[in-house]
Amino acid sequence: KGQLLGIVEAIDRIAETDYLYIKTDKALTDQKMSASFLIPYVDRFIEKADIENKRIDVIDGLSLLEAS
Repeated sequence: KGQLLGIVEAIDRIAETDYLYIKTDKALTDQKMSASFLIPYVDRFIEKADIENKRIDVIDGLSLLEAS
């Protein structure tokens, strides 16, 4: 929905799945949300990865952050 959740700091592999380690945007940490969270790099959560523009659109990313 166009909301910036954070910046990808690293990509970690756990078992057979890659996870994006996200450093949460300051506007969200100011709202007492977690300083970082993980997003699984699977179709369920990744809508579009635009490497050229350094942007990853996710589905339910805010829900993952809120659950962290």
